[in-house]
Amino acid sequence: MSVSTDSTDSTELPSPCLVVLVGPGAAGKSTWASLHFAPEQIVSSDRLRAVAGTGEDDQSASQDAFALLDDIVRMRVGRRLTTVIDTLGLDPGRRARWVALARSHQVSCVAVTFDTSPAQCRARNRARPRSIPVDVLSQQLRQWVATRDGLADEGFDRVITPAPVTVVTPAFTGARAASKRQREDPVGLRFGLHLSAFDAPGGAPALRSWLVEVATAAETAGFDA
Repeated sequence: MSVSTDSTDSTELPSPCLVVLVGPGAAGKSTWASLHFAPEQIVSSDRLRAVAGTGEDDQSASQDAFALLDDIVRMRVGRRLTTVIDTLGLDPGRRARWVALARSHQVSCVAVTFDTSPAQCRARNRARPRSIPVDVLSQQLRQWVATRDGLADEGFDRVITPAPVTVVTPAFTGARAASKRQREDPVGLRFGLHLSAFDAPGGAPALRSWLVEVATAAETAGFDA
């Protein structure tokens, strides 16, 4: 399933693609994913904690939840289905495995970075029914700072900010930019003149002057070649 938005300024991603969300808790990752992708495309560690344990906040189920997540991601990428991994994304080992998995199946791998300010993350966290412990969120914020600047060197095909996205077939990923260039600087049709025979009036002795005459007339008429 391809996902589109109404925005004309959306970022185009090739279909299929593996999208890895990276950022601290309360940075807006799940909200962004739900706005731009279908529920079946999003693999969430929180939701899988509810499957493997007593609820999304059951930290004792984290190991099983991530085992399920890895299995689901592996199966979806193996079937070349667009998949969004909704976790903190702060574990470098997991990121490296996801990049390698995508590459092994010739699927584009994109990191979406959520550089939300610490103050905003903390404010959002306080407003949650079940907030992340303050010391845990502080640790995540420190991890994010250590992670942020190195993502470009981890092998992702693209590292983007959480703008609106459109998932399209690879052949059309540059179509919007090409359309914009054409509107701003139109490229018209160009015409060339091809001489299929050199039977100049007057025969071979007149060939040179005839070619000069034809070329001059073509250039005057506006031919490009």
